[in-house]
Amino acid sequence: MILAWLCFIFGAFYSYFMSETSGGQFTMGNFDWSAEVSLFILFVVVTLFWIERLVEKKRWEKKDTAVAVAFGLHLISGIIYYLYSLSVDDYSRLDSLRRLLDVFSKS
Repeated sequence: MILAWLCFIFGAFYSYFMSETSGGQFTMGNFDWSAEVSLFILFVVVTLFWIERLVEKKRWEKKDTAVAVAFGLHLISGIIYYLYSLSVDDYSRLDSLRRLLDVFSKS
């Protein structure tokens, strides 16, 4: 857990403080991936830590329900974003999102 947090802190530092700012190169994302990958690693480690603690204590509490709901909502939004990414032509236009919503409304 400590290593995952340290990884995220350094990844976020690289992303926020070492990205190029001259000539519009910030959008190229040369150091941007380090924060995203380290955040994914942190998410997986925290999820496994929560599941391990849940198995150890062998009982379900109210705060576990809140965590499970948050993880479930995160999973659902990730699936929707993945489907949106598959249907997108241009991230600056909403046509692709409307097309995705049309697919869900017809089924």
